[in-house]
Amino acid sequence: MCAVSTHKTILTNEKETLTMAGKISFGTHLRKARKEQKLRVRDVAAQMDISDSAIYCWETDRKRPSDANLTALCKVLKLPVRGDVPGVC
Repeated sequence: MCAVSTHKTILTNEKETLTMAGKISFGTHLRKARKEQKLRVRDVAAQMDISDSAIYCWETDRKRPSDANLTALCKVLKLPVRGDVPGVC
């Protein structure tokens, strides 16, 4: 399970992520996690060797990352990776 701020969440490829505070979109959760690490979109993209626009698409809920990109994203954002469930951190 990922711990982001005071809300315990599971980051998945689903449209919405359930938290103790209610529902937030995947993109909103992703952006919040990135900002908490004080990273810019270009920083995350460079570390993952992907385009900035891919990160923007994920943060605006236009697209979802692949399982491999989601795992890499969790590592960049320093979120624990759950190896028992593909595409979940």
